[in-house]
Amino acid sequence: SPVRVSGVMRLQTSEARVVPAQQIDLAFPVSGQLSAILVELGQRVAKGDELARLDDSRLRLSVARAKENLRAAELGEVPFQIEQAKLELAAAELDLEATVLKAPFDGQVMAVPVVTGQTVTPNMHIVTLAQVEPLMVRTSIAQNALRHIAPGLAALVNLEAFPGQIWEGHVVRVGNQAVQTPHGIAVELLIQLDGPKEADPGDKAQTIVPGLTATTEILVPRKQGAIDIANWFIAALFILMLVMTYVISVIMTPKVEQIPDDGPGGRG
Repeated sequence: SPVRVSGVMRLQTSEARVVPAQQIDLAFPVSGQLSAILVELGQRVAKGDELARLDDSRLRLSVARAKENLRAAELGEVPFQIEQAKLELAAAELDLEATVLKAPFDGQVMAVPVVTGQTVTPNMHIVTLAQVEPLMVRTSIAQNALRHIAPGLAALVNLEAFPGQIWEGHVVRVGNQAVQTPHGIAVELLIQLDGPKEADPGDKAQTIVPGLTATTEILVPRKQGAIDIANWFIAALFILMLVMTYVISVIMTPKVEQIPDDGPGGRG
């Protein structure tokens, strides 16, 4: 059942920095000469967009020969030779397809450390691609506060590039290992930026880039039961103070002795 919330506890984290949701170095699985680089540093791309190409003339010839071998095998009507030719054609087509480097997700080009005409080898770094929507904030929380932290908790992020502008977010990952920081032992947190707390047309999401520094607070809900007990205790203490004040005022007030009336209506 959901926990009723009546107030929050704010936990400040250590130094924080904006990071991509993910970032990878892309490479060709085959070797060849780089015939085209199709993107520039900082360019936004969509999943499936072509990023770079290798010279594929040699591999196109391999595919053509594999097709000819398959036709010859089919004419011979030898099942084993036909299957073997099909496998060779499939492998040649895969190698040809591998000469085109494509974006595995929507993102932004962060680095292009190669040039057109360069000879590349399998797994050689060609393009660095970062997923920048949504952006994340990487920070850490002191080990003595870890018991309060869980994925899904709300967070407030103050980006130093936009003073006074508070961004809302939520914890998406809690690290599984403690690390030594300048402030002591801590555990890494990853916070997803959801949007500005109060939208400002001048601060668009795309102006936030990886590397910006920030300060963050994690909002930890307090359980209703704990709040009720605390409120009851405060109320009881207040009432007790009122009673004690009244009792003390009665004790400390001097008694006034009444003087008998000797007038006509009094005693003779």
